[in-house]
Amino acid sequence: MTDVQNNPGPLENQSLATTDVRKLQGQWVFDENGEIVGRIADILVDAEKKPEWLIVSMGAFLHDDRLIPVFDMRPGDVGFVLSYTKDLVKSAPVVSVINTSDDDERKLADYWCSSRSATMPRACTLLSRS
Repeated sequence: MTDVQNNPGPLENQSLATTDVRKLQGQWVFDENGEIVGRIADILVDAEKKPEWLIVSMGAFLHDDRLIPVFDMRPGDVGFVLSYTKDLVKSAPVVSVINTSDDDERKLADYWCSSRSATMPRACTLLSRS
């Protein structure tokens, strides 16, 4: 079992067991500037149990959830640190996390591969691997 809090590598490279996913739920997520983005509500993994998407709850009262890719996300001193800004997350398309359609997946991939996410050159490669 991977101990994600003690593994300094990017979260995308770690294979997670069900118990690891439960440990991540509720963890704080910070942007590259140290600003709080929200808390991890859930994690979507691929067939190899590697995390691909985080469901991050951003609102204190009205849970404004965003589905964001985990590329270049790493464990921090407290919670996890993204390699991009909170504004980029807030501007991401809002899609259903329960019934994500092919159209929703295209919207997400288009957004994270767009010029707005130019600081994340690996996004398109990682999003197209599945």
